[in-house]
Order: sequence, then structure tokens, then C-alpha cells
Amino acid sequence: MPTRLFNMQTFANLDLEDGSDLPPWATINGNPEIRICLLAGDGESAGTMAAWTAERDGFTYTNLPSGESAFLLQGRARLTEDSGTVTEVSAGQGYSLPAGWSGTFEALEPVRKVFYLLSE
Repeated sequence: MPTRLFNMQTFANLDLEDGSDLPPWATINGNPEIRICLLAGDGESAGTMAAWTAERDGFTYTNLPSGESAFLLQGRARLTEDSGTVTEVSAGQGYSLPAGWSGTFEALEPVRKVFYLLSE
């Protein structure tokens, strides 16, 4: 397989599909209007890479089976761990969640992110 390069234009032109069919460890909160484009993997297993958007609201993770790293291309979001620790991220910032993480992801402004499910 040849090397595949990504840039901001790549992500601006992706055909995003309905992403409300979440993996079993995630449940929707509110009415987030989730859209996704898989770039690699199956959407649930380590090795998955995808572009993802949500206009508002978000989802709850319960015992994330593998780590997740993400980078926000647009918007602002809040991550709240079950322990109560709150982290806010904005466009140009990223985050990493360890395997086993439980908590919520909330789009405070329309979010566009790229994420990767890590093997652990």
C-alpha cells in the first residue's frame, strides 16, 4: 500500500457519514449529530483512525477497551472523567485517554477531530 498523506484540505473534503451507531462501550448523550469517516480500521478495534464531528452534546465512554488519542481540528470540547476531573480542549490541541477510561465527551462548540484507537 502506498504512503497516504493527510492535510487540512483532506479533512475538509471527507465524506462524513452518520456516526450515531457507536461501539458498545459508548452511549450517546443528548442529540449530538455525530458524523464519521473511517480512514483505517473497523471503528471499534485498535488501529482504527477516523475523522469525526459533533455539533453539540456528546457521549459517555464506559471502560474504553483500548487507548484513544485525538487532535481537534475545530471547536471546543470538555472531557469529564468519572472521578470528576475535567479537561477542556480546543482546536489545535489533542488528548490521550488510557485503556479503561470512563467518562464523558461533550462538544461545547461544533467539534471536528481526528482520532486513533491505540493498541495496548
